[in-house]
Amino acid sequence: MFDYLLDKYNSFADKIVGAEIEAILKPLGNGLLEAAIFVGHTLTDYMPEIGAGFTIICGVGMMITGKVPKWFARWGFGMMGAIIWLAVA
Repeated sequence: MFDYLLDKYNSFADKIVGAEIEAILKPLGNGLLEAAIFVGHTLTDYMPEIGAGFTIICGVGMMITGKVPKWFARWGFGMMGAIIWLAVA
């Protein structure tokens, strides 16, 4: 008898938790997924401009500091990142 009551209570609790997940967590997860996809598409759309801005920043850094190899290495890694991002997208 006691096991029967616990099973009924457990199935009732599972229905409530399942409804909460359907009503709260799934829309939240879908919204976060859509936001992440939007950010990814936006970054891909503006990646050439981001790479050009990075080139300008590194050029100004070379002129101001005079440490050309350091800024050239930064520029190289930045450009590799931008090119790989665009090649994979």
